[in-house]
Amino acid sequence: GKASIFSALGYAKKSKTAFEKAIELEPSHLDAHSGLITFLIAAPGIAGGDKEEGLKLAQSMTKLHKVRGLTEQGSVYASMENTEQALASFDEAHAADAAFLPVLFRRGLLNHQLEKQDAALVDFGKLIEASNGEQEDQKLAEILRGFSQYFYGKIATENSINTDEAIGVMESYLEEAAFSKPEHEGYGRAFLADLHLTKGNIAEAKKYYAEAEKLKKDKGLKKIMKKLKKKLRKV
Repeated sequence: GKASIFSALGYAKKSKTAFEKAIELEPSHLDAHSGLITFLIAAPGIAGGDKEEGLKLAQSMTKLHKVRGLTEQGSVYASMENTEQALASFDEAHAADAAFLPVLFRRGLLNHQLEKQDAALVDFGKLIEASNGEQEDQKLAEILRGFSQYFYGKIATENSINTDEAIGVMESYLEEAAFSKPEHEGYGRAFLADLHLTKGNIAEAKKYYAEAEKLKKDKGLKKIMKKLKKKLRKV
């Protein structure tokens, strides 16, 4: 009801104030800048969201940390649907520091949304490879790696591209078990079933399908499993 809406608005405005206060106390606090930018582009105007303000903050952030500032700038432009500027910002950030994983992930997602699937796979593939080494933020690297493996498998399966590479990526994904949600294991096994089917490995496809069938499923996975079942009936 109305009370819960006003309560949520109050909470949102407090969050914004907390980020602003953190920046006021420590102007070079990068995480506070990133948090406030994320808030400004995600929150509705009534709750204090303001994409233009987010863009100005991202641009000023480049003076504190060029790569992180450009990455945030790319995300703001993407939220404004200015994809050309978003990609240009991500490209500049990646050129400045090829080892910075968040820019590869965000550019990969944007390319996926723009249906530039080959480019998306390049970004996710680079991130998966780069995340193997020692990282400044190991936890973040593991999270981004898990998501990148998931998206690599999803894109390769849906578009019947990079099948061999995707099989290897999905096998690692299942071995590492870096699932953000329990049902993501089911997606991994369903993607592997489909990828093996594309390669004509019927026995492997049936094995992974049977394993996925036993796991927890959300609406999206149920839809995938239904299509897979039809495909497997034809072989």
